[in-house]
Amino acid sequence: TVQNFQAFSHEIPMNNASFDAVCCAQSFHWFANIESLQEISRILKPNAYLVLVWNQRDISVDLINALAQYISQFEGNTPRFHHYTWKTVFENQQLFKQKEEASFKQIHRGTVEDVVSKRLLSTSFIAAMPQEQQQLLKLQFEKIVYEFTGLLSHDTIDFPYVTHVFAFHNILAE
Repeated sequence: TVQNFQAFSHEIPMNNASFDAVCCAQSFHWFANIESLQEISRILKPNAYLVLVWNQRDISVDLINALAQYISQFEGNTPRFHHYTWKTVFENQQLFKQKEEASFKQIHRGTVEDVVSKRLLSTSFIAAMPQEQQQLLKLQFEKIVYEFTGLLSHDTIDFPYVTHVFAFHNILAE
Protein backbone atom coordinates (compact mmCIF):
# COMPACT_ATOMS: atom_id res chain seq x y z
CA THR A 1 0.00 0.00 0.00
CA VAL A 2 1.31 3.43 -0.94
CA GLN A 3 0.69 6.30 1.43
CA ASN A 4 1.36 9.93 0.70
CA PHE A 5 1.96 12.36 3.53
CA GLN A 6 3.96 15.45 4.33
CA ALA A 7 6.19 15.64 7.35
CA PHE A 8 9.41 17.09 8.62
CA SER A 9 12.39 14.74 8.29
CA HIS A 10 12.85 14.85 12.07
CA GLU A 11 9.15 14.11 12.80
CA ILE A 12 8.05 11.26 10.53
CA PRO A 13 4.55 10.07 11.52
CA MET A 14 5.31 6.35 11.22
CA ASN A 15 5.71 3.53 13.71
CA ASN A 16 9.08 2.37 14.98
CA ALA A 17 10.77 -0.31 12.86
CA SER A 18 8.15 -0.17 10.11
CA PHE A 19 10.24 0.15 6.92
CA ASP A 20 12.75 -2.06 5.10
CA ALA A 21 14.33 0.98 3.45
CA VAL A 22 14.14 4.75 3.26
CA CYS A 23 15.11 6.31 -0.05
CA CYS A 24 15.85 10.00 -0.39
CA ALA A 25 16.11 11.08 -4.02
CA GLN A 26 17.49 14.54 -4.86
CA SER A 27 16.75 15.69 -1.33
CA PHE A 28 18.99 14.58 1.54
CA HIS A 29 21.28 17.64 1.28
CA TRP A 30 18.29 19.73 2.45
CA PHE A 31 17.92 17.89 5.78
CA ALA A 32 21.34 16.36 6.44
CA ASN A 33 21.29 16.63 10.22
CA ILE A 34 21.54 14.24 13.16
CA GLU A 35 17.86 14.69 14.11
CA SER A 36 16.81 13.45 10.68
CA LEU A 37 19.20 10.49 10.88
CA GLN A 38 17.80 9.58 14.29
CA GLU A 39 14.25 9.70 13.00
CA ILE A 40 15.06 7.66 9.90
CA SER A 41 16.82 5.10 12.06
CA ARG A 42 13.78 4.93 14.34
CA ILE A 43 11.36 4.01 11.53
CA LEU A 44 13.69 1.44 9.91
CA LYS A 45 13.40 -2.27 10.65
CA PRO A 46 16.49 -4.17 11.79
CA ASN A 47 18.96 -4.72 8.92
CA ALA A 48 17.32 -1.99 6.87
CA TYR A 49 18.91 0.62 4.62
CA LEU A 50 18.95 4.33 4.04
CA VAL A 51 19.53 4.92 0.31
CA LEU A 52 20.48 8.34 -1.04
CA VAL A 53 20.22 9.10 -4.76
CA TRP A 54 21.18 12.14 -6.79
CA ASN A 55 21.11 12.74 -10.55
CA GLN A 56 23.83 15.23 -11.40
CA ARG A 57 24.76 16.86 -14.67
CA ASP A 58 27.93 15.20 -16.00
CA ILE A 59 30.45 18.02 -15.62
CA SER A 60 33.18 15.90 -17.25
CA VAL A 61 31.56 17.04 -20.53
CA ASP A 62 32.74 20.52 -21.57
CA LEU A 63 29.26 21.89 -22.35
CA ILE A 64 27.84 20.66 -19.06
CA ASN A 65 30.80 22.04 -17.13
CA ALA A 66 30.34 25.44 -18.80
CA LEU A 67 26.67 25.50 -17.78
CA ALA A 68 27.55 24.40 -14.23
CA GLN A 69 30.20 27.09 -13.94
CA TYR A 70 27.75 29.69 -15.19
CA ILE A 71 24.98 28.82 -12.70
CA SER A 72 27.38 28.39 -9.77
CA GLN A 73 27.61 32.18 -9.44
CA PHE A 74 23.95 32.22 -8.35
CA GLU A 75 23.88 29.37 -5.82
CA GLY A 76 25.19 31.28 -2.78
CA ASN A 77 25.00 29.06 0.30
CA THR A 78 22.21 26.83 -1.05
CA PRO A 79 22.71 23.22 0.07
CA ARG A 80 23.90 21.19 -2.92
CA PHE A 81 24.92 17.57 -3.44
CA HIS A 82 28.21 18.42 -5.14
CA HIS A 83 29.54 20.28 -2.11
CA TYR A 84 29.38 17.00 -0.15
CA THR A 85 28.65 18.87 3.09
CA TRP A 86 25.69 16.48 3.50
CA LYS A 87 28.23 13.69 4.17
CA THR A 88 29.47 15.32 7.36
CA VAL A 89 26.31 14.21 9.21
CA PHE A 90 27.59 10.63 8.92
CA GLU A 91 30.78 11.48 10.81
CA ASN A 92 30.86 10.75 14.54
CA GLN A 93 27.43 9.10 14.66
CA GLN A 94 26.48 5.56 15.65
CA LEU A 95 23.35 5.06 13.55
CA PHE A 96 24.46 4.29 10.00
CA LYS A 97 27.49 2.88 8.23
CA GLN A 98 28.03 3.34 4.51
CA LYS A 99 27.93 -0.02 2.73
CA GLU A 100 27.80 0.83 -0.97
CA GLU A 101 28.43 3.68 -3.35
CA ALA A 102 27.81 3.52 -7.08
CA SER A 103 27.56 5.86 -10.04
CA PHE A 104 25.77 5.32 -13.33
CA LYS A 105 25.88 7.41 -16.48
CA GLN A 106 22.71 8.17 -18.37
CA ILE A 107 21.42 10.44 -21.12
CA HIS A 108 18.38 12.70 -21.02
CA ARG A 109 17.24 13.25 -24.61
CA GLY A 110 14.92 16.06 -25.63
CA THR A 111 14.90 19.56 -26.95
CA VAL A 112 17.45 22.07 -25.69
CA GLU A 113 14.57 24.04 -24.20
CA ASP A 114 13.14 21.03 -22.31
CA VAL A 115 16.23 19.18 -21.06
CA VAL A 116 18.59 22.13 -20.62
CA SER A 117 16.74 25.42 -20.14
CA LYS A 118 13.65 24.23 -18.28
CA ARG A 119 15.66 21.84 -16.14
CA LEU A 120 18.22 24.48 -15.16
CA LEU A 121 15.42 26.97 -14.47
CA SER A 122 13.92 24.47 -12.01
CA THR A 123 17.09 24.54 -9.86
CA SER A 124 15.99 25.83 -6.45
CA PHE A 125 17.95 29.08 -6.32
CA ILE A 126 17.08 29.91 -9.94
CA ALA A 127 13.38 29.02 -9.58
CA ALA A 128 13.23 31.51 -6.70
CA MET A 129 14.38 34.37 -8.95
CA PRO A 130 12.00 36.86 -10.58
CA GLN A 131 10.57 35.73 -13.95
CA GLU A 132 12.45 38.44 -15.84
CA GLN A 133 15.78 37.24 -14.49
CA GLN A 134 14.86 33.62 -15.26
CA GLN A 135 14.12 34.55 -18.87
CA LEU A 136 17.52 36.22 -19.19
CA LEU A 137 19.14 33.08 -17.78
CA LYS A 138 17.20 30.90 -20.23
CA LEU A 139 18.64 32.92 -23.11
CA GLN A 140 22.13 32.60 -21.64
CA PHE A 141 21.77 28.81 -21.20
CA GLU A 142 20.68 28.47 -24.81
CA LYS A 143 23.53 30.71 -25.96
CA ILE A 144 26.05 28.48 -24.15
CA VAL A 145 24.52 25.36 -25.72
CA TYR A 146 24.67 26.97 -29.16
CA GLU A 147 28.32 27.99 -28.69
CA PHE A 148 29.31 24.39 -27.83
CA THR A 149 26.99 22.46 -30.15
CA GLY A 150 25.37 24.72 -32.74
CA LEU A 151 21.97 23.53 -31.47
CA LEU A 152 18.98 25.85 -31.04
CA SER A 153 16.25 25.65 -28.40
CA HIS A 154 13.96 23.44 -30.54
CA ASP A 155 16.78 21.03 -31.55
CA THR A 156 17.20 17.63 -29.90
CA ILE A 157 20.14 17.19 -27.54
CA ASP A 158 21.55 14.29 -25.55
CA PHE A 159 22.22 15.73 -22.10
CA PRO A 160 24.50 13.54 -19.95
CA TYR A 161 23.91 12.84 -16.27
CA VAL A 162 25.59 10.77 -13.59
CA THR A 163 23.38 9.09 -11.00
CA HIS A 164 25.06 8.73 -7.62
CA VAL A 165 23.72 6.14 -5.16
CA PHE A 166 24.82 5.73 -1.53
CA ALA A 167 23.54 2.90 0.66
CA PHE A 168 23.86 3.13 4.44
CA HIS A 169 23.12 0.21 6.76
CA ASN A 170 21.70 0.92 10.17
CA ILE A 171 24.39 -0.01 12.70
CA LEU A 172 21.89 -0.62 15.48
CA ALA A 173 20.80 -3.79 13.66
CA GLU A 174 24.31 -5.25 13.44
